Amino acid sequence: MGAPQVTWSRSETSISRKVDEKEFWRDNAGRHLYMYLDESGNLDFGRNGTPYFIMTCAVARRPFLACDSLRSYRYDLWEQGQDVEKFHACEDPNDVRKGVYSILSSSHDEYRVYSIYVTKSEVPEDMRTPDAIYAKVFELLINAIYSEEHLAWVESAIVVTDKLPKDAERRKVSRPLKKYMKK
Repeated sequence: MGAPQVTWSRSETSISRKVDEKEFWRDNAGRHLYMYLDESGNLDFGRNGTPYFIMTCAVARRPFLACDSLRSYRYDLWEQGQDVEKFHACEDPNDVRKGVYSILSSSHDEYRVYSIYVTKSEVPEDMRTPDAIYAKVFELLINAIYSEEHLAWVESAIVVTDKLPKDAERRKVSRPLKKYMKK
């Protein structure tokens, strides 16, 4: 089997299609690795920059059993008059975050979470560029995922991010990720 294919998706955009259940399980069971990436901090190394840059990746494969519980929870919130388009820990009220964390905690064996923490003050001057940081972060992240997971079954990696606004930003992330996914 060759290197996994990388597909990018934005979590804000969802595309649905009806799939015959038997066809789905025959064709897709366990062949695709889902990687949900989110970063915290920024890559500004000046006085206004954050002290850390953190990249977190939640890794899962289908079926996503927590999905139904999260969807139902969102409907409960709507019925209580709360306008919840999506769940986002930084933006959600504390009670909503607790509800989401409770659901995720009850399904903890369905996914694994990996994080890379960069203490920016310790980064050498020649590495203080987005390309260099992303390349190193993805090298460490992918190595950790590959050393911990049993990935012989993976034919493709589907990478989901909350936003990659500019093509240039997208390339800064996708180029190093594709490079390390080929290993």
